[in-house]
Amino acid sequence: MDLTITIVDGKIETTIFEKAQNLYLYIPPHSSHPRGVLTGLICGQVLRFCRLCSKRSDTNKKIQEFAKGLMDRGHT
Repeated sequence: MDLTITIVDGKIETTIFEKAQNLYLYIPPHSSHPRGVLTGLICGQVLRFCRLCSKRSDTNKKIQEFAKGLMDRGHT
């Protein structure tokens, strides 16, 4: 399970749990993978963030972290 589940004011809140050791080594932009693989990775991760984070602020934070990870790997 990759969720952190908490109860705040009697309501369940969820956000994505990620290990501190995660290196975020996404597919490099000039790899031999078909273009659709990268497109699928991006769409899949964003959809995952939207589904698993109960608060919009958590979703936005995870998307920004994901985008930074892609840029750190050389994506524009």
